[in-house]
Amino acid sequence: EIRTPMNAVVGLTHLLLQQDPRPDQSELLHTLQFSSENLLSLINNILDLHKIEAGKVAFESVDFSPAELVAKIIRSHQFKAEEKGIALRSTADAGLPAVLRGDPARLTQVLNNLISNAIKFTDAGSVTLGIGVEASSEASCTLLFSVTDTGIGIPAAKQGVIFDAFVQADADTTRKYGGTGLGLTITKRLLELQESTLQLASRPGEGSRFYFRLQLEKGTLPQRAVSAPNVFRADDLGTLRLLLVDDNEINVMVAFKFLQKWKITPDCAPDGLAAVVRAREKTYDLVLMDLQMPVMDGFEAARRIREMGGAYRTVPIIALTADTVAGVKEQALAAGMNDFLTKPYSPDDLYRIITRYARTNGAAARSAAPAPAAPPVQRLRKIYEMAGGDQEFVADMVLSCKKGLAELLEGAALALQAHDEGELRAVIHKAKVLLELLELADLRALLDRAKELLKNAPAPEAQVRKMVTSLAEFGQAARYELEEFLVMHPVSK
Repeated sequence: EIRTPMNAVVGLTHLLLQQDPRPDQSELLHTLQFSSENLLSLINNILDLHKIEAGKVAFESVDFSPAELVAKIIRSHQFKAEEKGIALRSTADAGLPAVLRGDPARLTQVLNNLISNAIKFTDAGSVTLGIGVEASSEASCTLLFSVTDTGIGIPAAKQGVIFDAFVQADADTTRKYGGTGLGLTITKRLLELQESTLQLASRPGEGSRFYFRLQLEKGTLPQRAVSAPNVFRADDLGTLRLLLVDDNEINVMVAFKFLQKWKITPDCAPDGLAAVVRAREKTYDLVLMDLQMPVMDGFEAARRIREMGGAYRTVPIIALTADTVAGVKEQALAAGMNDFLTKPYSPDDLYRIITRYARTNGAAARSAAPAPAAPPVQRLRKIYEMAGGDQEFVADMVLSCKKGLAELLEGAALALQAHDEGELRAVIHKAKVLLELLELADLRALLDRAKELLKNAPAPEAQVRKMVTSLAEFGQAARYELEEFLVMHPVSK
């Protein structure tokens, strides 16, 4: 609940900073950016601490490159170190395996916390991330990770308490450097859950060294996982067909503005069902899918898009969510999504994931299959069976179905706007044969949700409006299919 509005605050601040603000405005916006990012960091730390205390932290076991992981960590902190005028470097033993197996995300979190602290408490000198190999066998190795700084150091009397939640070395430290004292607590507990211990060697005025040992299996990266140059160049992004699915208008506005910077004009859908309808209309190169939405959630929408087959078997679907509950990522992947972007995200986060998954072969798919696609015969399967080869009968039936569909959607919209559940049931009952004849399972599901919505009297007006919009969008797509068929197979009379 907190992450969703934070996405708007962080995103809009980024956008305003890119619009050449006056110097006084720029100063205020940078303060807002700093404060919002600090608040987000605090939220993340509290969530992590809660999950650790509740025993809900799960660790992955995947292959990763330790050299690439270290390089990314150093790059992510380089600007802050340069801003303070200190050197940030890394060292690694020559015998470090090329591939390890473990949880790279949690290891990154631990090292990020330690490096961030080291930079914060170092005003001159350097911060060094080191990785040493202490023991190695054919199957595994024990690594020694260390973060060493030339900062203020920690008095011996305080070294035993700085790992406690919400505790810092002293009040002066809090006043000068800020922070909540949660980072080291989380780091220590994450390591303990991996049967490791965070240790400290420090002298006031000389600096500190935090270190820990971690036993990891050796891994092997399959050939397909080796990094390859992205075939979609940044200046190609304007040709990208992207579908943005989110029910929050502010989130849509923020993402839309980010995308416009890269000359991407996305199609937008307010819920999962509308996304399914749009995906039927044309083939997209990439789908950004919110998870928690009315009418149809992102999980179900992703499953239905995958079931369309063809290009949609492989089109990347990226989950967008503010939800950090354990298992959500796995649920998204199980539904057919390719990756996960947590709100609030920065423009850089969004750009990286788009350029990672965007592929120019989308253009080839578009040339092979026009968009919108020709009306699918599957939709008219039952009519064809009834016709027994009589094309004129098929065309007549399609014309009647087109009129019946328009009446159904208009009647349902009016009943919704009047909050009249009885009238809505009557409209649906009247169209029962039509729904079965055209195999409109998606529309039937939407109408069932509309009935459920009106059961809870009085239904929230905002949800009613969204439902009416979803009906209209579905109707537009379905009517287009039927009209396209009639153009290609006109009624002879």
